[in-house]
Amino acid sequence: MTTATPTRAIAPDGWPMPAEGINGYCMGCRAERGITKVEPKLMANGRPATTGECPVCGTVMYRLGRG
Repeated sequence: MTTATPTRAIAPDGWPMPAEGINGYCMGCRAERGITKVEPKLMANGRPATTGECPVCGTVMYRLGRG
């Protein structure tokens, strides 16, 4: 019996899309919250990051890494 691994969508730049339920620290709320409207980004130094929006106040949130 084999177990299927969940597949993740691939972003246009070739990275796997972040999994649902990514958390980040909101500087507006001063609390850790789930990120909505998640998008993979590339920082100026070439490292991956994940960005999105706070579901409570709408502040832009970042999380370093692919998610």
